[in-house]
Amino acid sequence: MTSEEGYEGDARIYTRVSKFEPNQKSTEDQEDDCREMATRNRRRVVKVYREEPGTSAYQEWVKRPEFDQLLEDVRSGEMVIAYAVDRVTRRGMEQAGAVLRVLDEADAFMVTVSDGIDSRRDDAELNVGLRAILARGESKNTSTRSRRGIAKRRAEGQWLSPRAVYGLQVVDRRLARDPETFPTARWIADELLAGQSVYAVTRALNEKGVPSPSGGSTWNTGSVTRFATNPAWAGVAIIRKRLRGGKYFYRPIILGEESDNEEEHKPPTSVGKGVVTLDEHRRIVALIDARSQERGRQRADQRFAKSGRRVSNTLLNPFARCGRVREDGTECGGRLVGTGKDKEGGIATYVCLQNQSRARSGIATCPGLYVSRRHADQEVGERFIARLAACEPGDPLLDIVAERWTAHERPEEIAERTAAEKAIREVKAAIDRVDDAFADGVTDRSSYERQRTRLLDRLAKANDVLAKTPKPVADISPLLDPEISGPAWEAATVMERRALLSLAVESITLRPASRRGEPWDSSRVEVDWLA
Repeated sequence: MTSEEGYEGDARIYTRVSKFEPNQKSTEDQEDDCREMATRNRRRVVKVYREEPGTSAYQEWVKRPEFDQLLEDVRSGEMVIAYAVDRVTRRGMEQAGAVLRVLDEADAFMVTVSDGIDSRRDDAELNVGLRAILARGESKNTSTRSRRGIAKRRAEGQWLSPRAVYGLQVVDRRLARDPETFPTARWIADELLAGQSVYAVTRALNEKGVPSPSGGSTWNTGSVTRFATNPAWAGVAIIRKRLRGGKYFYRPIILGEESDNEEEHKPPTSVGKGVVTLDEHRRIVALIDARSQERGRQRADQRFAKSGRRVSNTLLNPFARCGRVREDGTECGGRLVGTGKDKEGGIATYVCLQNQSRARSGIATCPGLYVSRRHADQEVGERFIARLAACEPGDPLLDIVAERWTAHERPEEIAERTAAEKAIREVKAAIDRVDDAFADGVTDRSSYERQRTRLLDRLAKANDVLAKTPKPVADISPLLDPEISGPAWEAATVMERRALLSLAVESITLRPASRRGEPWDSSRVEVDWLA
């Protein structure tokens, strides 16, 4: 329509409700009031932007697609109408000023129904800024009260969500085992604890035709991983933290983390019965994490293969270095890679990668090295078995091998100690921050002494927890017995042999023969052990 038909321009309406604000107008009521204002100002409403119910304008990570679209759509001369400033922003003067600048650059303006704001006035920026500051403070207080109430109910052992993880149900704000899904959930847990992959478990569920958590017939690895790694599966209260990008991670709540409860660093708060025990949950998380890391390495190899380059399937590739002496008298030290296969008329060798790549450009800094893979692999395997068999108590290499073998064989116990050590580091960092705040005059002495005393008490309890968490030790005796390790080495795959070498080997230097056609000489192999 044109101004001749009774309108002086267009208007856009923005509405929003938050789940934390009591007695607020619905988006429908806000729209009605805004339309009345548009009519009084002889404006035609071209679009209404309505956020999803419960969308916050206070939390920085919350996305408001309708609000963003409004700022993108607004055109010259248009009026943006909101019921109040706090519908547009609750993040203080900074965002309020940014919104006004966007509207000013678009030659548009904003008015509000209940606040009487009109950004065309000279005092509008100050008025909007002050109201935005008040709205931010109100949101902060509401958020604080809400968190305290939630923390109190959690500390009392209440499960606050209306839904439970797979295998459980909510009964009187407590988790209980669901008669229908618990048997399947427990079977999943047993399979994961037995070392089965999430993919294998998911495939078995689909083959059996077991209904999925969503009610459909198809399971997927993502859903199984989510509920199997959720601490609530062990029947304990959880805390959800947001990562960059909007994703969440979950961890169990320790008493005192979210409240003023002085009984800190006790076991996680129980909110009912779980599918697994807390120890079983830690083992499952550690096993899934270890398998995920291995899958990540496999995917990297697949991407490497798709790039047109050969995926390494030779034993010494991660360790081998070129021992050829260059013209300037220095040792090359370049990486060696395996190439070729043992067959009639050919031989599998390790070659110097630096020589190969530089030769293409005509700048070969290494004369080149070719070593039989069969001889080098056999020599390294024999030395590895003999070196471990020769280890005496107190040998530094024995300590390194034991530590790495334990991390490989008992990841869940390593994870438990790692968590305890992390808690100690976090408390120490908090103590440093309190000390710095007092030194800078940010806090007074009474507050400083109160906080420091409490943190020192937490540190003492955290150290006590670590002291009571036994350091995991794995039995490495089979690795030290050549009658066991020898046949095991022969039966192992290339990847398994690599993993064993990584327990004790830093690098391996291969050197050229002194003359062409010379028989194999074991002195051409030099192993640099980790200790």
